Amino acid sequence: MTPHIRHSVTFALSQRPLSDGLHAVTLTVTWHGQRYRHTLPIALPLDAWDSRAQLAIPRRYPSAPAVNGELLDLRDRIDAVFDDRIPTAADIAALFSPSAMEGRPTIDTVLSQFVEEQSRERSWQPGTVTKFAMLRRELRDAGLRYLDELDEAGQRRFFALHASNGLRNSTLQKKVAILHWFLRWCHDRNLGVAPAIDPHLRQIPRAVTYLSWDELIHFASFDFGPLFTLDRVRDIFCFCAFTGLRYSDAIALRWKDIDGDTLRIVTQKTADRISIPLNAHAAAIIQRYRILRTHYPLPHISNQQANKHLKDAALLANLDRETVQTFYRGAQRMEERLAVFEAITTHWARRTFVVHALRLGIPAEVVMQFTGHSNFSAMRPYVDIVEDTRRDYMARFDFGKSVGKKTVTK
Repeated sequence: MTPHIRHSVTFALSQRPLSDGLHAVTLTVTWHGQRYRHTLPIALPLDAWDSRAQLAIPRRYPSAPAVNGELLDLRDRIDAVFDDRIPTAADIAALFSPSAMEGRPTIDTVLSQFVEEQSRERSWQPGTVTKFAMLRRELRDAGLRYLDELDEAGQRRFFALHASNGLRNSTLQKKVAILHWFLRWCHDRNLGVAPAIDPHLRQIPRAVTYLSWDELIHFASFDFGPLFTLDRVRDIFCFCAFTGLRYSDAIALRWKDIDGDTLRIVTQKTADRISIPLNAHAAAIIQRYRILRTHYPLPHISNQQANKHLKDAALLANLDRETVQTFYRGAQRMEERLAVFEAITTHWARRTFVVHALRLGIPAEVVMQFTGHSNFSAMRPYVDIVEDTRRDYMARFDFGKSVGKKTVTK
Protein backbone atom coordinates (compact mmCIF):
# COMPACT_ATOMS: atom_id res chain seq x y z
CA MET A 1 0.00 0.00 0.00
CA THR A 2 1.29 3.46 -0.87
CA PRO A 3 2.15 5.58 2.20
CA HIS A 4 -0.45 8.18 3.24
CA ILE A 5 -0.16 11.12 0.80
CA ARG A 6 0.57 14.50 2.32
CA HIS A 7 -2.33 16.90 1.74
CA SER A 8 -4.39 19.62 3.41
CA VAL A 9 -8.13 20.18 3.73
CA THR A 10 -9.27 23.71 4.54
CA PHE A 11 -12.74 25.08 5.26
CA ALA A 12 -13.51 28.81 5.16
CA LEU A 13 -16.39 31.22 4.65
CA SER A 14 -16.75 32.95 1.28
CA GLN A 15 -16.06 36.67 1.36
CA ARG A 16 -19.18 37.63 -0.58
CA PRO A 17 -22.48 37.06 1.28
CA LEU A 18 -25.44 35.30 -0.27
CA SER A 19 -28.78 37.02 -0.84
CA ASP A 20 -29.92 36.13 2.70
CA GLY A 21 -26.78 37.66 4.24
CA LEU A 22 -25.18 34.31 5.12
CA HIS A 23 -21.76 33.21 3.86
CA ALA A 24 -21.26 29.87 2.10
CA VAL A 25 -18.65 27.43 3.42
CA THR A 26 -15.92 26.71 0.88
CA LEU A 27 -13.61 23.70 0.75
CA THR A 28 -10.03 23.75 -0.52
CA VAL A 29 -7.96 20.57 -0.92
CA THR A 30 -4.24 20.99 -1.68
CA TRP A 31 -1.78 18.20 -2.57
CA HIS A 32 1.28 17.67 -4.76
CA GLY A 33 1.00 21.09 -6.35
CA GLN A 34 -2.68 20.59 -7.13
CA ARG A 35 -5.68 22.42 -5.69
CA TYR A 36 -9.38 21.67 -5.73
CA ARG A 37 -12.01 24.19 -4.56
CA HIS A 38 -15.69 23.52 -3.94
CA THR A 39 -18.54 25.59 -2.46
CA LEU A 40 -20.59 23.49 -0.06
CA PRO A 41 -24.39 23.77 0.35
CA ILE A 42 -23.82 25.12 3.89
CA ALA A 43 -24.07 28.80 4.86
CA LEU A 44 -23.48 30.57 8.18
CA PRO A 45 -23.47 34.05 9.69
CA LEU A 46 -20.00 35.56 9.61
CA ASP A 47 -19.78 35.85 13.41
CA ALA A 48 -20.71 32.14 13.86
CA TRP A 49 -17.53 30.87 12.23
CA ASP A 50 -14.28 30.01 14.05
CA SER A 51 -11.64 30.50 11.36
CA ARG A 52 -8.93 28.94 13.50
CA ALA A 53 -10.83 25.71 14.23
CA GLN A 54 -12.56 25.88 10.82
CA LEU A 55 -15.85 24.99 12.47
CA ALA A 56 -19.12 26.70 13.46
CA ILE A 57 -19.36 28.19 16.97
CA PRO A 58 -22.10 26.32 18.93
CA ARG A 59 -23.08 29.17 21.25
CA ARG A 60 -23.65 31.47 18.26
CA TYR A 61 -25.36 29.11 15.86
CA PRO A 62 -28.05 26.59 16.95
CA SER A 63 -27.29 24.13 14.12
CA ALA A 64 -23.54 24.20 14.74
CA PRO A 65 -23.36 20.51 15.87
CA ALA A 66 -24.98 19.35 12.62
CA VAL A 67 -22.75 21.61 10.49
CA ASN A 68 -19.59 20.58 12.29
CA GLY A 69 -20.51 16.91 12.08
CA GLU A 70 -20.98 17.21 8.32
CA LEU A 71 -17.66 19.03 7.86
CA LEU A 72 -15.75 16.48 9.96
CA ASP A 73 -17.38 13.62 8.06
CA LEU A 74 -16.39 15.24 4.76
CA ARG A 75 -12.81 15.65 5.97
CA ASP A 76 -12.69 11.93 6.83
CA ARG A 77 -13.98 10.98 3.38
CA ILE A 78 -11.38 13.16 1.67
CA ASP A 79 -8.58 11.74 3.86
CA ALA A 80 -9.66 8.24 2.83
CA VAL A 81 -9.08 9.10 -0.85
CA PHE A 82 -5.40 9.73 -0.06
CA ASP A 83 -4.84 6.46 1.79
CA ASP A 84 -3.48 4.36 -1.09
CA ARG A 85 -2.86 6.60 -4.09
CA ILE A 86 -2.25 10.12 -5.35
CA PRO A 87 -5.71 11.21 -6.52
CA THR A 88 -6.60 13.52 -9.36
CA ALA A 89 -8.90 16.54 -9.04
CA ALA A 90 -11.58 14.42 -10.70
CA ASP A 91 -11.28 11.89 -7.87
CA ILE A 92 -11.99 14.62 -5.30
CA ALA A 93 -14.85 16.06 -7.35
CA ALA A 94 -16.42 12.60 -7.57
CA LEU A 95 -17.07 12.77 -3.83
CA PHE A 96 -19.67 15.46 -4.51
CA SER A 97 -21.38 13.87 -7.49
CA PRO A 98 -24.91 12.45 -7.08
CA SER A 99 -23.69 9.02 -8.13
CA ALA A 100 -21.34 8.94 -5.13
CA MET A 101 -24.37 8.81 -2.86
CA GLU A 102 -26.23 6.10 -4.77
CA GLY A 103 -26.83 3.01 -2.67
CA ARG A 104 -25.91 4.85 0.54
CA PRO A 105 -29.07 4.72 2.66
CA THR A 106 -29.92 7.79 4.68
CA ILE A 107 -30.93 7.64 8.34
CA ASP A 108 -34.16 9.47 7.50
CA THR A 109 -35.20 6.85 4.96
CA VAL A 110 -34.40 3.82 7.13
CA LEU A 111 -35.84 5.39 10.27
CA SER A 112 -39.09 6.08 8.42
CA GLN A 113 -39.27 2.43 7.40
CA PHE A 114 -38.60 1.38 10.99
CA VAL A 115 -41.34 3.62 12.44
CA GLU A 116 -43.88 2.60 9.78
CA GLU A 117 -43.28 -1.13 10.34
CA GLN A 118 -42.96 -1.16 14.13
CA SER A 119 -45.81 1.27 14.83
CA ARG A 120 -48.11 -0.93 12.74
CA GLU A 121 -46.96 -4.28 14.16
CA ARG A 122 -46.75 -3.14 17.79
CA SER A 123 -49.69 -0.70 17.81
CA TRP A 124 -47.57 2.16 19.10
CA GLN A 125 -49.08 5.00 21.08
CA PRO A 126 -48.48 8.54 19.71
CA GLY A 127 -45.89 9.16 22.42
CA THR A 128 -43.62 6.42 21.03
CA VAL A 129 -43.82 7.85 17.52
CA THR A 130 -42.88 11.24 18.98
CA LYS A 131 -39.79 9.76 20.63
CA PHE A 132 -38.46 8.54 17.28
CA ALA A 133 -39.31 11.83 15.59
CA MET A 134 -37.16 13.44 18.26
CA LEU A 135 -34.40 10.88 17.62
CA ARG A 136 -34.47 11.85 13.93
CA ARG A 137 -33.93 15.53 14.82
CA GLU A 138 -31.21 14.74 17.34
CA LEU A 139 -29.25 12.61 14.86
CA ARG A 140 -29.42 15.49 12.38
CA ASP A 141 -28.20 17.90 15.08
CA ALA A 142 -25.23 15.58 15.62
CA GLY A 143 -24.43 15.81 11.91
CA LEU A 144 -25.38 12.18 11.20
CA ARG A 145 -27.19 11.78 7.88
CA TYR A 146 -26.29 8.34 6.51
CA LEU A 147 -26.79 4.95 8.13
CA ASP A 148 -23.12 4.01 7.82
CA GLU A 149 -22.25 7.06 9.93
CA LEU A 150 -23.79 5.38 12.95
CA ASP A 151 -20.50 3.66 13.69
CA GLU A 152 -18.74 3.96 17.04
CA ALA A 153 -17.54 7.49 16.30
CA GLY A 154 -21.01 8.56 15.17
CA GLN A 155 -22.71 7.12 18.24
CA ARG A 156 -20.20 8.83 20.51
CA ARG A 157 -20.87 12.10 18.68
CA PHE A 158 -24.58 11.58 19.41
CA PHE A 159 -23.83 10.97 23.12
CA ALA A 160 -21.48 13.96 23.31
CA LEU A 161 -24.11 16.28 21.84
CA HIS A 162 -26.58 15.38 24.60
CA ALA A 163 -23.93 15.51 27.32
CA SER A 164 -23.02 19.04 26.20
CA ASN A 165 -26.66 20.04 26.69
CA GLY A 166 -26.37 19.26 30.40
CA LEU A 167 -28.73 16.28 30.50
CA ARG A 168 -28.81 14.05 33.54
CA ASN A 169 -27.32 10.62 32.95
CA SER A 170 -30.70 9.01 33.61
CA THR A 171 -32.28 11.11 30.84
CA LEU A 172 -29.41 10.43 28.45
CA GLN A 173 -29.75 6.70 29.14
CA LYS A 174 -33.36 6.84 27.90
CA LYS A 175 -32.19 8.45 24.65
CA VAL A 176 -29.47 5.80 24.32
CA ALA A 177 -32.12 3.08 24.72
CA ILE A 178 -34.21 4.61 21.90
CA LEU A 179 -31.17 4.68 19.59
CA HIS A 180 -30.26 1.08 20.51
CA TRP A 181 -33.81 -0.03 19.70
CA PHE A 182 -33.40 1.37 16.17
CA LEU A 183 -29.90 -0.11 15.76
CA ARG A 184 -31.08 -3.59 16.83
CA TRP A 185 -33.83 -3.43 14.22
CA CYS A 186 -31.28 -2.46 11.55
CA HIS A 187 -28.93 -5.26 12.65
CA ASP A 188 -31.74 -7.86 12.50
CA ARG A 189 -32.33 -6.86 8.87
CA ASN A 190 -28.65 -7.00 7.92
CA LEU A 191 -28.48 -3.32 7.01
CA GLY A 192 -24.78 -3.17 7.80
CA VAL A 193 -24.92 -1.00 10.91
CA ALA A 194 -22.16 -1.05 13.51
CA PRO A 195 -22.89 -2.70 16.89
CA ALA A 196 -24.54 -0.46 19.48
CA ILE A 197 -22.10 0.88 22.06
CA ASP A 198 -22.84 1.57 25.71
CA PRO A 199 -21.64 4.94 27.06
CA HIS A 200 -21.39 3.46 30.62
CA LEU A 201 -23.29 6.24 32.36
CA ARG A 202 -23.05 6.36 36.14
CA GLN A 203 -26.51 6.43 37.72
CA ILE A 204 -28.20 6.44 41.09
CA PRO A 205 -31.68 4.89 41.39
CA ARG A 206 -34.20 7.70 41.53
CA ALA A 207 -35.83 8.24 44.92
CA VAL A 208 -39.57 7.50 44.85
CA THR A 209 -41.45 10.78 45.28
CA TYR A 210 -45.00 10.70 46.67
CA LEU A 211 -47.36 12.42 49.10
CA SER A 212 -47.58 11.11 52.62
CA TRP A 213 -51.02 10.00 53.76
CA ASP A 214 -51.52 13.17 55.81
CA GLU A 215 -50.43 15.31 52.85
CA LEU A 216 -52.79 13.47 50.51
CA ILE A 217 -55.83 13.81 52.79
CA HIS A 218 -55.01 17.48 53.45
CA PHE A 219 -54.63 18.16 49.73
CA ALA A 220 -57.82 16.27 48.84
CA SER A 221 -59.91 18.39 51.23
CA PHE A 222 -58.20 21.77 50.73
CA ASP A 223 -60.56 24.61 49.76
CA PHE A 224 -59.25 26.60 46.79
CA GLY A 225 -62.20 28.98 46.88
CA PRO A 226 -62.96 30.51 43.46
CA LEU A 227 -59.83 29.00 41.85
CA PHE A 228 -61.81 26.34 40.00
CA THR A 229 -58.92 25.28 37.74
CA LEU A 230 -56.81 24.34 40.77
CA ASP A 231 -59.82 22.50 42.20
CA ARG A 232 -60.15 20.41 39.04
CA VAL A 233 -56.45 19.61 38.71
CA ARG A 234 -56.36 18.59 42.39
CA ASP A 235 -59.39 16.32 41.85
CA ILE A 236 -57.77 14.51 38.91
CA PHE A 237 -54.54 14.10 40.88
CA CYS A 238 -56.31 12.73 43.95
CA PHE A 239 -58.48 10.40 41.87
CA CYS A 240 -55.27 8.92 40.43
CA ALA A 241 -53.75 8.75 43.93
CA PHE A 242 -56.79 6.77 45.19
CA THR A 243 -57.02 4.43 42.16
CA GLY A 244 -53.48 4.09 40.74
CA LEU A 245 -54.51 5.31 37.28
CA ARG A 246 -52.06 7.08 35.00
CA TYR A 247 -53.03 10.68 34.27
CA SER A 248 -53.58 9.86 30.58
CA ASP A 249 -56.08 7.14 31.54
CA ALA A 250 -57.88 9.37 34.04
CA ILE A 251 -58.64 12.18 31.58
CA ALA A 252 -59.66 9.63 28.93
CA LEU A 253 -62.38 8.15 31.17
CA ARG A 254 -65.99 7.95 29.96
CA TRP A 255 -69.06 7.35 32.07
CA LYS A 256 -69.45 3.97 30.38
CA ASP A 257 -66.11 2.93 31.96
CA ILE A 258 -67.69 3.11 35.42
CA ASP A 259 -69.78 0.05 36.18
CA GLY A 260 -71.44 0.68 39.52
CA ASP A 261 -68.60 0.93 42.01
CA THR A 262 -65.98 -0.53 39.66
CA LEU A 263 -63.80 1.10 37.03
CA ARG A 264 -63.11 -1.03 33.93
CA ILE A 265 -60.76 0.30 31.24
CA VAL A 266 -58.11 -0.62 28.69
CA THR A 267 -55.02 1.45 29.50
CA GLN A 268 -53.74 3.97 26.96
CA LYS A 269 -50.04 3.14 27.35
CA THR A 270 -49.92 -0.64 27.55
CA ALA A 271 -53.38 -1.71 26.33
CA ASP A 272 -53.90 -3.70 29.54
CA ARG A 273 -57.48 -4.45 30.58
CA ILE A 274 -57.80 -3.55 34.26
CA SER A 275 -60.60 -3.50 36.79
CA ILE A 276 -60.41 -1.23 39.85
CA PRO A 277 -63.02 -1.19 42.64
CA LEU A 278 -63.63 2.44 43.62
CA ASN A 279 -62.89 3.18 47.27
CA ALA A 280 -64.84 5.86 49.14
CA HIS A 281 -62.34 8.62 48.34
CA ALA A 282 -62.35 7.96 44.57
CA ALA A 283 -66.14 7.46 44.50
CA ALA A 284 -66.68 10.83 46.23
CA ILE A 285 -64.68 12.62 43.54
CA ILE A 286 -66.67 10.95 40.75
CA GLN A 287 -69.95 11.74 42.52
CA ARG A 288 -68.98 15.41 42.65
CA TYR A 289 -68.77 15.55 38.85
CA ARG A 290 -71.86 13.38 38.38
CA ILE A 291 -73.84 16.02 40.27
CA LEU A 292 -72.37 18.73 38.03
CA ARG A 293 -73.73 16.80 35.01
CA THR A 294 -70.47 17.02 33.09
CA HIS A 295 -69.90 15.01 29.91
CA TYR A 296 -66.99 13.11 31.44
CA PRO A 297 -66.27 11.73 34.92
CA LEU A 298 -63.24 14.05 35.25
CA PRO A 299 -62.20 17.39 33.72
CA HIS A 300 -60.08 17.46 30.55
CA ILE A 301 -56.77 19.29 31.11
CA SER A 302 -53.56 18.55 29.21
CA ASN A 303 -50.78 16.93 31.22
CA GLN A 304 -48.50 19.91 30.59
CA GLN A 305 -51.05 22.40 31.88
CA ALA A 306 -51.97 20.10 34.76
CA ASN A 307 -48.35 19.96 35.96
CA LYS A 308 -48.18 23.75 35.95
CA HIS A 309 -51.45 24.20 37.88
CA LEU A 310 -50.62 21.31 40.21
CA LYS A 311 -47.55 23.15 41.49
CA ASP A 312 -49.68 26.25 42.14
CA ALA A 313 -52.25 24.14 43.98
CA ALA A 314 -49.59 22.45 46.12
CA LEU A 315 -48.09 25.86 46.97
CA LEU A 316 -51.43 27.22 48.14
CA ALA A 317 -52.02 24.03 50.14
CA ASN A 318 -48.65 24.54 51.88
CA LEU A 319 -47.13 21.26 50.72
CA ASP A 320 -43.63 22.49 51.49
CA ARG A 321 -41.84 19.37 52.73
CA GLU A 322 -38.33 19.16 51.27
CA THR A 323 -37.54 16.42 48.73
CA VAL A 324 -34.02 15.37 47.74
CA GLN A 325 -32.88 13.81 44.46
CA THR A 326 -29.27 12.71 43.91
CA PHE A 327 -28.12 12.15 40.35
CA TYR A 328 -25.15 12.19 37.99
CA ARG A 329 -24.57 14.64 35.18
CA GLY A 330 -21.63 13.18 33.31
CA ALA A 331 -19.10 12.20 35.98
CA GLN A 332 -20.36 14.82 38.43
CA ARG A 333 -22.55 13.73 41.33
CA MET A 334 -25.23 16.33 42.02
CA GLU A 335 -28.06 16.89 44.47
CA GLU A 336 -31.33 18.72 43.97
CA ARG A 337 -33.45 19.88 46.92
CA LEU A 338 -36.97 21.05 46.17
CA ALA A 339 -40.12 21.61 48.16
CA VAL A 340 -43.05 19.34 47.27
CA PHE A 341 -44.84 22.23 45.54
CA GLU A 342 -41.80 22.77 43.31
CA ALA A 343 -41.28 19.11 42.39
CA ILE A 344 -44.78 17.61 42.26
CA THR A 345 -46.10 16.26 38.93
CA THR A 346 -49.16 14.30 37.93
CA HIS A 347 -47.17 11.04 38.06
CA TRP A 348 -46.67 11.51 41.81
CA ALA A 349 -50.31 10.41 42.19
CA ARG A 350 -49.65 6.92 40.83
CA ARG A 351 -46.62 6.53 43.07
CA THR A 352 -48.63 7.77 46.04
CA PHE A 353 -51.25 5.10 45.40
CA VAL A 354 -48.71 2.27 45.20
CA VAL A 355 -46.88 3.30 48.38
CA HIS A 356 -50.03 3.59 50.48
CA ALA A 357 -51.67 0.48 49.01
CA LEU A 358 -48.64 -1.54 50.11
CA ARG A 359 -48.49 0.28 53.44
CA LEU A 360 -52.12 -0.66 54.11
CA GLY A 361 -51.23 -4.32 53.58
CA ILE A 362 -52.57 -4.91 50.07
CA PRO A 363 -50.37 -7.65 48.51
CA ALA A 364 -48.02 -6.47 45.77
CA GLU A 365 -49.59 -8.91 43.31
CA VAL A 366 -53.01 -7.29 43.83
CA VAL A 367 -51.57 -3.77 43.54
CA MET A 368 -50.01 -4.79 40.21
CA GLN A 369 -53.45 -5.89 38.99
CA PHE A 370 -54.79 -2.42 39.81
CA THR A 371 -51.90 -0.50 38.24
CA GLY A 372 -51.14 -2.78 35.29
CA HIS A 373 -47.47 -3.20 36.23
CA SER A 374 -46.24 -6.23 34.30
CA ASN A 375 -43.29 -7.29 36.47
CA PHE A 376 -42.29 -7.16 40.10
CA SER A 377 -39.04 -5.28 39.44
CA ALA A 378 -41.06 -2.10 38.84
CA MET A 379 -42.61 -2.54 42.30
CA ARG A 380 -39.35 -3.17 44.14
CA PRO A 381 -38.60 0.47 45.07
CA TYR A 382 -42.07 0.84 46.58
CA VAL A 383 -41.78 -2.40 48.55
CA ASP A 384 -38.45 -1.16 49.96
CA ILE A 385 -40.12 2.05 51.17
CA VAL A 386 -42.91 0.14 52.91
CA GLU A 387 -40.42 -2.28 54.49
CA ASP A 388 -38.56 0.72 55.92
CA THR A 389 -41.86 1.98 57.36
CA ARG A 390 -42.61 -1.39 58.94
CA ARG A 391 -39.12 -1.43 60.42
CA ASP A 392 -39.84 1.94 62.04
CA TYR A 393 -43.06 0.56 63.53
CA MET A 394 -41.27 -2.51 64.86
CA ALA A 395 -38.64 -0.29 66.46
CA ARG A 396 -41.32 1.03 68.81
CA PHE A 397 -40.89 -2.19 70.77
CA ASP A 398 -37.39 -1.04 71.64
CA PHE A 399 -38.71 2.00 73.50
CA GLY A 400 -41.95 0.65 74.95
CA LYS A 401 -44.16 2.98 72.92
CA SER A 402 -47.92 2.62 72.78
CA VAL A 403 -49.43 0.10 70.42
CA GLY A 404 -53.23 0.44 70.28
CA LYS A 405 -54.63 0.60 73.83
CA LYS A 406 -51.83 -1.37 75.44
CA THR A 407 -48.25 -0.47 76.21
CA VAL A 408 -45.38 -2.81 75.52
CA THR A 409 -42.57 -2.41 78.03
CA LYS A 410 -38.94 -3.22 77.49
